[in-house]
Amino acid sequence: ISGMKLIYLLFILLHVWKTTQNICTQSRSHVRFLLNHVCDCDDTTSAEEFSPSSQSMSNVVFGHFVYESLVDQTCTGEKVKTWECTKKTSADPYKCTPRGLCNIKWNSTNGLLDKKTSLMTCEPACCTKKSVGNVEYMLVNSDGPTEGLNCINRCIYEKIGHEGSQFCFTAGNQTVDCLDDLSTGKK
Repeated sequence: ISGMKLIYLLFILLHVWKTTQNICTQSRSHVRFLLNHVCDCDDTTSAEEFSPSSQSMSNVVFGHFVYESLVDQTCTGEKVKTWECTKKTSADPYKCTPRGLCNIKWNSTNGLLDKKTSLMTCEPACCTKKSVGNVEYMLVNSDGPTEGLNCINRCIYEKIGHEGSQFCFTAGNQTVDCLDDLSTGKK
C-alpha cells in the first residue's frame, strides 16, 4: 500500500471510530438515556430522589456514564454504581436497592435501556462488614487481586479476630448478610 493510501485508510478508520463514539455520547438518544437513567450520584438517597423523573413503576439508575463501546446499536458504558428502583403505586416514592457495579447497556437509536442485560453484568457491591453463616468478616480491599479464584467480585475480607487473614467469596449455600444494609441473600 502506498503512503497516501495508508494515510487515507487511517483517516477513514478514525472517522468511523469517532462517528460510532458520537452516537453513544452526543446524540438525542444519548440525552434521553441520561435524563432517565444517569443521576451523577453516589448514594441510594440521591438515586431515589432522581428516579421521579422516570414515568414507570421501576427504574434503573446509574451513578454516572463513561462510554466504552458500540456493538450492534448497543452502547456500553463501563461498570458504575447501580441501583434498581421500584414503587408500588404511581403516588409512592421510589425505593432503590444497590445492585453493585454494572455495565450500562442501551440502544443507540432510541435511547432505551436494556435493563435485563445491564443488570446481568452487575458485580455485587462490597459490604463493609458481612457475615457468612455465623462468621463475620470486615472489608480490607474492594479491588483485590481475585482473578482465577472464582470469587463473585473483587472484594477481599479479613475474618474478624484473625488479623491478616484474607478471604474472597464464591457462590455457596450459606446465608450471607451484609451488615451495612447494602444487600442480603444467598452467596
